[in-house]
Amino acid sequence: MAALITPRNTTEAYSDHLVRDFTEVKKGYYQDHFTRSQAAIEHAITGLSGTAIIMGSGACQDLPLEKIARQFHRVILMDIDTRYTRQATEKLPADLRGRVEIIQADLTGYFEELKERVDAIKNRNPSFAVFRSEVVNMLPSLTKKEPPYKGLKASFVCSSLVSSQLTSGLLTYIQSVSQETYKQDFIPKSKKNQACDNWLVQCQLDHLRELSSLVEPEGRVYFADHFSVKQVVQVTSKIGTDEIDLEKSSPILGAEKIQKYLSELFSKESEETWTWSLPLQIVPAQATVTHDDGTVEQIPATATHLRQYEITSLSLKKI
Repeated sequence: MAALITPRNTTEAYSDHLVRDFTEVKKGYYQDHFTRSQAAIEHAITGLSGTAIIMGSGACQDLPLEKIARQFHRVILMDIDTRYTRQATEKLPADLRGRVEIIQADLTGYFEELKERVDAIKNRNPSFAVFRSEVVNMLPSLTKKEPPYKGLKASFVCSSLVSSQLTSGLLTYIQSVSQETYKQDFIPKSKKNQACDNWLVQCQLDHLRELSSLVEPEGRVYFADHFSVKQVVQVTSKIGTDEIDLEKSSPILGAEKIQKYLSELFSKESEETWTWSLPLQIVPAQATVTHDDGTVEQIPATATHLRQYEITSLSLKKI
């Protein structure tokens, strides 16, 4: 079976919109990842007690939140947007809610100043080239804000799909200003900027250092993220489903440095990997079927464009 479809480039913004789409149609794409993540975290908390810190908790869907709240007498959930976190904690049994604290925190430490300075550059009405140059040159001079969780210690610290989201959140704001003001991508994929990339990777390494500073000597860190990604299309018709790669799997920004730094900060107790496929577009298509007698038939099909993340989850001990 061959699909007669035209691959489409899908923006990160549209992809992120679909990631947050919790309709019945999309739930199937999440459930396997959530199940795998919850099981990996349950394994990572084995034998621990005391305080647990969950960084980037979000809606807590990938967390065994009730299990964590029963095992630890203090659970600290952190995120820059705590609306969905609060909704998740309200579903806990009443006797466990008192163990949970929610801290609103920018885990990068840079967003507030970045927003102010990007806006100030934009408000001077420079050309797009000048805007981009000044923003890139400004990034290394940003001062990391002291976090509200400084000084905390926990026997369990969790960072599930946080590292990559930290940098995407910062870049998304810059990109939104660039699009709204100049109708252009801040840095097109065909014109990567090494200075910008270096700063974004440094933000991720800062996050790893924070994990190390938060965990107690005999505690454990759970770290999960994707180190590579690719786009595929699944073509489904009455005779089955075919999967076609639209691109080769490519490493995420800073993947090698992140993995190396993790090995310098922590020793690995266990590792699991799985693929998380998220829908970008679902469009009508046609499939070409060649029958045994040599005749060719065109049949209706559905083409689902997917972004496939290769997730690596690690249970770590501080060195």
